[in-house]
Amino acid sequence: MTRQAIDAGDKRGGSSAPWQKVKVDRQVIAIARVEGATHIYADDHNLTAFARQLGMEALSTWDLPVPERVEDLFSISGVPEQPVEGNDPLD
Repeated sequence: MTRQAIDAGDKRGGSSAPWQKVKVDRQVIAIARVEGATHIYADDHNLTAFARQLGMEALSTWDLPVPERVEDLFSISGVPEQPVEGNDPLD
């Protein structure tokens, strides 16, 4: 990836990020590709832009659907979500 960017005349590949960050972003993408990932989930604009340049789908947390409320052990057993005043065992 770095060789392609250097051959194209811009070792940062169009990124305005510091060189160290560009290298780390490339490492993250390279590891993901080697492991067979097709998607990247990140809120880092430079990382997602780089992933998209290489044909990967990049999603940010704000792109993900908000899950519906799921019952958990506490809500099923009737434990209130907020501690009742004076009933906190840590007090």
